[in-house]
Amino acid sequence: MSKQNKMENIVRAELNLEKWPIWVPSQSRSKPKLRILERKKVLDDGSFIINKVEINPSLKYGNLTTEDQKVWYGLLKLWEQAGKPQKLVFSLSQLAKVVGKTWSLNTFESLKKSLLRLRISTFSWENSYYDSKSGQTLEVLDLFNILTDLHLAKVKDEHKINNEQCYCQFSDYLYDNLLHHYTKPVFFDTILKIKSGVAQLIYKYLELVMHNKTYYERNSEKLFSDICLEGEEYKFASIRKRVLLTAIEDLKNIPFSGGTLEVGIEETVDKIDWKLVVRKFPVKSETDTIHKTKAIVKIDKVVETVKDVVKETALLREEVLNYFLERFGLRRDATKTELEKAEELIKIHNLDFEKAKHIIDFAKCSAIETNYKPKNFNGIVQYVGEALGQLQAEGIKNQLKEKIKKCNFCNGDGLLGVIEPTGRRATLHCPHDVEALKSKAAKWGIKFEFWSENPPNFSY
Repeated sequence: MSKQNKMENIVRAELNLEKWPIWVPSQSRSKPKLRILERKKVLDDGSFIINKVEINPSLKYGNLTTEDQKVWYGLLKLWEQAGKPQKLVFSLSQLAKVVGKTWSLNTFESLKKSLLRLRISTFSWENSYYDSKSGQTLEVLDLFNILTDLHLAKVKDEHKINNEQCYCQFSDYLYDNLLHHYTKPVFFDTILKIKSGVAQLIYKYLELVMHNKTYYERNSEKLFSDICLEGEEYKFASIRKRVLLTAIEDLKNIPFSGGTLEVGIEETVDKIDWKLVVRKFPVKSETDTIHKTKAIVKIDKVVETVKDVVKETALLREEVLNYFLERFGLRRDATKTELEKAEELIKIHNLDFEKAKHIIDFAKCSAIETNYKPKNFNGIVQYVGEALGQLQAEGIKNQLKEKIKKCNFCNGDGLLGVIEPTGRRATLHCPHDVEALKSKAAKWGIKFEFWSENPPNFSY
């Protein structure tokens, strides 16, 4: 497959939805019910917070399934192809084609139910939804829907489908994160090839845990807990083994980001459970071999560039954190978590030292006003959006001052004196441009009273 075709088959999925096992296997017969997912996050000071996601499915249409996840990816594909509009207009036959389904009445009904589940199912995020626009994890985000607006085509009769235009809108939070590239690449064709819902859950789980590993193992009981595979029958190791064997069969020869996977199961040492064993191997293609000599030169240059960028980022994050520790009077070294958060902010907001310094200074002033005493760098992340907004406003104000300073037409406040056709004197904001002045004079029949030493030389 060419590089272009590979790129065309990648969907960039929103990262919050990717990090949590919110989907149940499409073959599951479990009744819709409120699902609560929790994770414990240990902080630098030894305390911890609970990250929580509540999924409240539609009682009428059921739980969000792995088939709905494919439909969600299909919508993202159509959205990217349409130029990332706020309101996505599409037809159900388009969506069916993207998700690899043959167009029929059954397909129509299946897609309709998936879209309704994406629209109706609600989420509550607690210390778990990262908002890239504000640069912080929200404490609480309630009544969250993946789709916030949905219009569906209708069936005219039993034999003919009215394939009129449908439209939908993503949640504002999802839309902003997608635009700010808080995403994860997904090999869409690979997902469509996976038939088993359990296999799909395991594949998505391995995408997260194997991104920086070449070997991984997990006993089946903990694995099923990680992917929230619920059911009374799963308490038996023999059943979990059978389910895993079926899933592994579906994952054979499946491509994986960064290489290929070898997935198997082995009995645990204590003989009371089975464990999933995963090895990752890099991919080698014929094209790579043919162009190896030429590629080495290019790769060396890229590696050197990347090394320089990484080095600059590392130095910058240390400078930023040193300034933070000094500004807030914290007599200690920066922690690993703080270094990671500083690097994340630098990349997301394209920060240099002056911008980062402004954020820290802004946070310090704001914290004094509220008597807030952050103990680590994460404590000032809440101020990033407001600080950058202030910096942008100051930049616009400084640009205007510079224009006024260089302008030969107006006074120090950017105002021009004018004489209206009636003879009445007034003022207007100067456009700082000769052609614009001529246009205003011709349009309104006014004369200007220039307050500069070098007024423009034109008749009106």
